[in-house]
Amino acid sequence: MKKKILIVFAIFVCILLIILIFENIPKKNLVNKNNTPPVTPAPTENLFLKTESILPIQNATSQYLPIQFITFTFNLPVNPDHFYYKVDPFVEAVAKNGDSPNIIILSPKEKWQEGLTTITVLENTTSATGVRLENPIIYKIKTEFPTGGE
Repeated sequence: MKKKILIVFAIFVCILLIILIFENIPKKNLVNKNNTPPVTPAPTENLFLKTESILPIQNATSQYLPIQFITFTFNLPVNPDHFYYKVDPFVEAVAKNGDSPNIIILSPKEKWQEGLTTITVLENTTSATGVRLENPIIYKIKTEFPTGGE
């Protein structure tokens, strides 16, 4: 008789443990769900490559030496091999990184032609991670060698 009572008691304890375990599992999930802040999706922002600054500052009245280099600072790192531009009037130029990977320095191989030079950074310019330029960038610079004094 004692064996039957022990067996019934053991079965009762096992059933009670199983009920307690299964009863606590959903409560834990509900507690975790209530404590976690609701997830709000981040606004979808089209990320584009943009210039933060261009030096020297574009100014219709200022004139620079024809050996002046142009510094483009972007919002993302840019590889010079993916920096596409057009120079009008045509002059061979070289693009290289500056002090940071976000800076591209464009300089003429020899010199810019004297007068007004227009540099257009083309839309197929991309960042190091492949982000494209949103719009072409048009930059104009006046260059002239100083004339001799008396």
